[in-house]
Order: sequence, then C-alpha cells, then structure tokens
Amino acid sequence: MTLLQTTYDRPPEGLARGRFPAPAWLVATLGVAVFVGACAWLFARARRARRGA
Repeated sequence: MTLLQTTYDRPPEGLARGRFPAPAWLVATLGVAVFVGACAWLFARARRARRGA
C-alpha cells in the first residue's frame, strides 16, 4: 500500500541559501551600512531645515 503523502525538500536553515548565498557577516555589514547611511541622511536634513529657519 502506497502512502499518499506529499514530501517537500526544504533548503538548509540559515542565510546561505538561494541563488546568491552570503555569509552572515556580509548581511550584518550591509545592515549596519544602511542604518548609518539613513542616520547621516536624517542628520543632514535636520541641519538643512534648522539652517533655513
């Protein structure tokens, strides 16, 4: 008798999966760079707004 259950092949857990696997340090570095860039942009806008007022 055959079991009629569907089996799924799942990728391994973690960040190193998909078409372009990346190490965890690269993902963390990109996250920090985006955060620092956003803070610098907000700081520059705040200075420009204060200077104009």
